[in-house]
Amino acid sequence: MRFLCKNIINTRSNLSTKVLKEISWRLGLEYKIFEHKEKLIDVRLVRKRNHIAHGEALKVDGKDFIDLGDEVIKLMSTFHNLIENSAICEQYKNVNTP
Repeated sequence: MRFLCKNIINTRSNLSTKVLKEISWRLGLEYKIFEHKEKLIDVRLVRKRNHIAHGEALKVDGKDFIDLGDEVIKLMSTFHNLIENSAICEQYKNVNTP
């Protein structure tokens, strides 16, 4: 029987496409689904989040905020579905482990 290591998923406290790629790889999930959203994740989401988290003033348009929120919910739903499908198909048995 094979056991996964503790702390195999490391978000580095700030999800970026680099971290998402690593998590996808570790879980045996296809990352290509997210490639067309890299700019949204790294620029529109992570960069803005970092500015705000470090106390910088950032003007946020209401429509842009709602649109970004909708996109993030779609990405989270897609990731959830990938994980769920992987579990149902027992793909975790072929996961890349360190």
